[in-house]
Amino acid sequence: MIQFGHNDQPGKPERSTDLATEFPVFMRQYVAEARAAGVKPVLVTPLVRQEFKSDDHAITSSLAPWAAAVRKIAAEVNVPFIELHDRSKAVCEALGKDACVALLSNAKADGSGFVGTHLTSAGSMVMGAIVAGELRRAVPELAGQLRAIPKSSEAAPPTTATGGGGDRTTTQPATREGVAR
Repeated sequence: MIQFGHNDQPGKPERSTDLATEFPVFMRQYVAEARAAGVKPVLVTPLVRQEFKSDDHAITSSLAPWAAAVRKIAAEVNVPFIELHDRSKAVCEALGKDACVALLSNAKADGSGFVGTHLTSAGSMVMGAIVAGELRRAVPELAGQLRAIPKSSEAAPPTTATGGGGDRTTTQPATREGVAR
């Protein structure tokens, strides 16, 4: 599964990518490299940020253009994709700001609010269930290998690298290193 978007947004020059020119090129490159390595790539739209505006049940997502780009690329290169953006947005809007923040969001280290991207353990389980369901739909041959909801005793606390999840923060440096790391 290949998912980028959050740290590709403008704002941090050392890791942002241009949505119109760089981001699609890098995502297509990931697909090509995965296929060349014998891997079946699955693209994932970015998890929505909890960007509630004046309405406590409406998110204006700054990541919607990145999600649209992923959908377009998936269609153009004929790979399955997981719709995490719209599904996670629907969950957050249904919960409303207060419940969404309480259940899904980590507090900022300085106590000044919440992090609208990184998830709590409960949030990871909710969004993980969405990903599992979407993966079942997108790649039916994997259905027998997936559980909708992890057993709570197996749920690991979330880990976060500086600037984002995992050990990659943007498509840019990850693409330079390729998939054969």
